[in-house]
Amino acid sequence: MVQRRHAEPREFVDALEGLDFPASQAAIQNKAQDKGGIDAEVTYVLRHLPDRTYDSIDDLNAEIAQIYASGIALPDAAPAAPTAASKRDKQDIETQADTREGEPPGESRTGQPTDFLA
Repeated sequence: MVQRRHAEPREFVDALEGLDFPASQAAIQNKAQDKGGIDAEVTYVLRHLPDRTYDSIDDLNAEIAQIYASGIALPDAAPAAPTAASKRDKQDIETQADTREGEPPGESRTGQPTDFLA
């Protein structure tokens, strides 16, 4: 039974960007960890790679496809980690992040038009 992917192929590409081949299983996992912010499913699949050396990205992609085809039980999407920020702190962050707040329509602090944002 082929497992349905939740992780996009692009997420694997991003996790392994800059990886030099041939690459060991450990090198592949280390590269993904060094990137940080990697989807949990990508990390999970990479941890289930057989312990061998991969000669090319095509070799690695074939092994990843085999993992999915093997019917491995993929992790469910985990909820986001709770934040210590209060509701008021979150509102302050959202206000500061919206650069249009307090600006007249059609103008920005940089003088660039913002009509396309409306």
